[in-house]
Amino acid sequence: MQPESHATECATFPIPHLNGRAKGGGGGLAPASEYVVGSITVTIDWIRRELPAITNRGNLAVIEAYGDSMEPTLHSGDLLVVDTGIHQADVDGVYILARANTAEPEIMVKRLQRTRDGGLIIKSDNPIYEPERVPHKELEEVDVRGRVVWIWAGRKL
Repeated sequence: MQPESHATECATFPIPHLNGRAKGGGGGLAPASEYVVGSITVTIDWIRRELPAITNRGNLAVIEAYGDSMEPTLHSGDLLVVDTGIHQADVDGVYILARANTAEPEIMVKRLQRTRDGGLIIKSDNPIYEPERVPHKELEEVDVRGRVVWIWAGRKL
C-alpha cells in the first residue's frame, strides 16, 4: 500500500479542451455553442505546483490560439490553459476576452493593462499591431472570459 501523499501526487485531473479558438488579431467568431472536444490530463500536484494562484481547478479550460498578433509570446496552434473564473483584468496579463460592441461576439486573446484612470489598454505582443485604449466608462464593452495561466506550445526546438 502506498502512502497517501504519493497517491495525492499521482491523482489526475482532466482539463477540458473547448471547441472555441481565441484569435490573436481582430477576433474570431465565438462558437454558436461551447462544448468539450477533448481534455488534457495533468496531476493535481502539477496544478498545485505550477498554477497556485488559480481561482479553482474546476475553472480551468483549454482553448486554441490562432493568428499572429500575440507573437512571439503565443503562436497559432498553441494551447492556452485559461482560468475561466477570472472576469476582470485586475492585474496586467494575457486574457481571453470578447467585445460586446460587435455585431457578432468575437473571442480574442490579448494582453490587458490597467491604466491609472481606471481604463484598459488592449495590446498585441506583435509590435505591428497598435494598442487600443478603452476608457473606464466603456469597460462594460470588454467581456473578460478568463486569464491565460499556462501555454502549451507545440513547436519543434
